[in-house]
Amino acid sequence: MGKPSSVYINTLISAILGVVGIVVIEIIQANLEIIGNNPSRLFSIIIGLFIFIVAELYQMEMMSRKREKESRERFEHLDRWSRALVALEECSLDEKVIVDLCVEAGNITFDDGNDIWKSMAKKEAEDQISNLTSFLKNMSAGRINRQTEGTLELKELTRLAKSQVRATSMVQIDEDFWKSPVGDDYMTLMETLLRERKSSGFSIRRVFIVKDKPSKELCGIIKRQKKAGVQVKVLKYSDLDAHEKEDVVIFDNDVSFQVGITPDGTTAPDCAISGEGPDVKKFSDMFERIWDKADSPNVEKVECEDE
Repeated sequence: MGKPSSVYINTLISAILGVVGIVVIEIIQANLEIIGNNPSRLFSIIIGLFIFIVAELYQMEMMSRKREKESRERFEHLDRWSRALVALEECSLDEKVIVDLCVEAGNITFDDGNDIWKSMAKKEAEDQISNLTSFLKNMSAGRINRQTEGTLELKELTRLAKSQVRATSMVQIDEDFWKSPVGDDYMTLMETLLRERKSSGFSIRRVFIVKDKPSKELCGIIKRQKKAGVQVKVLKYSDLDAHEKEDVVIFDNDVSFQVGITPDGTTAPDCAISGEGPDVKKFSDMFERIWDKADSPNVEKVECEDE
């Protein structure tokens, strides 16, 4: 128990004085019979009453603290929902989607089912909501982290770009992508955009980064991209600085799309999309350095054999 308040101390003192006064009056009325017959009886009565009063005050203190805690928790609960409602009013997302999420979460009671199911289902639901919360928190900071390679996002961002797309392409990571049906669909999209937006000056620049000479398959990919109007350069991996070894796409000067790379230089099953100015500028500046480096006389020229 914390330090008693002045109200409780005053109450205690008043109670003790009151009890003592009553006892003294009783003693006088009894012609000092209590003290004369049994002097310890008065002392026992006073001590007993004192303990009783202290116990009652302790109970009052505990009840007061409990009510204070309940009031604080109720206030915090209302405050959280109040802030949630304010955020919902300012949210750019479809209100119905958010409301439906809250309603469906409220419908989860775990009243039915066995203990194993309830424990597993509760943890799964909370984990999924926690993951969604982390996703939205990153998005509000201008970033999207995906545990996938993000090919759908790559296509959508390419469509949304208005003036230019710039990309590095690590061949040890991307060659299988370019050979796949998904890569072929992306190539078709680039061909369409470059054809339809030619008059507006829309451009796509790509630097293929290879460990050695381009393979026959890669040369075919490069030729197709050049024919479509993609500006292509090739650079050796060994000519890159440590901080330039990134597989990244920059859309206009607005968004960057970074493919995950493992320490051994292979692809990781994730990607990071950022609309944050510092991130986009970092990758934009990096691309321009790599683009210029491909023409530098200090690096080995890498070309397909029949070029």
